[in-house]
Amino acid sequence: WKSYSSRSFSSILTCSSLVQLGGFLLLTIKVRATKSVAGISSKTLEMYLIFFMCRLGSTLNKKGYVPSDKTGKGVYQTLDIISVFVVLQLLYCIHKTHKATYQKEQDTMSILPLLPPCAVLAYFIRMTLSRSDFYDGIWAASAYIDTVALLPQLWMLTKIGGYIEGMTSHFIAAMTVRSAMGLMFWIRAYKDATKYGSSELSINTVIGTFVVQLLLAADFMYYYGKARFSGKKLVLPESPFGGSAGVDI
Repeated sequence: WKSYSSRSFSSILTCSSLVQLGGFLLLTIKVRATKSVAGISSKTLEMYLIFFMCRLGSTLNKKGYVPSDKTGKGVYQTLDIISVFVVLQLLYCIHKTHKATYQKEQDTMSILPLLPPCAVLAYFIRMTLSRSDFYDGIWAASAYIDTVALLPQLWMLTKIGGYIEGMTSHFIAAMTVRSAMGLMFWIRAYKDATKYGSSELSINTVIGTFVVQLLLAADFMYYYGKARFSGKKLVLPESPFGGSAGVDI
């Protein structure tokens, strides 16, 4: 933090990317340790891959949405690039090396209907920090895709009977913490964003994306936190699909 961030608050964006990378690495550890991809949603990983492509398309070419401290000169983007490679190797494990353990019948949420609304919303509601309709648009698209990226994983958990490996639970927790950090940053950056020409609607919408992410994960995080602090295994409430899903913390 001292060496790379100039102790600037904007470095919280880089910290959120680091937590995000940590979440994907936890899934990698789970796969390597158990030789199984059970409980991992390919659809969620595909959504995050699209999210990274959009965000990197903006942050590698323009500086409007990168941290203003020294981490914005390469560290922030590098963490996202590493995350892309980690996600790619996880998808390779799911569809190639550990295909037999992939629970495809539970990973049923279609992601295709989720993408067009994100693109349309990005076209009409976007901030203007990059001073470019294209780069502002793809960054906004990444923010909207990020909002719904975890949905297939949460959906999958409601359909899986038995215990969910702890690393999968930790991944969801890490992504939720990352969303909380993003929310903190954009609330703090509200005045700066409007000062540089972004509309209140656009910045409020970005803030809203993080609020939605936290609300979507709130139920899971309640039971996750309860189990984590009690040190006990937890069986989640019975799902509407029959049976119950247990979380092995």
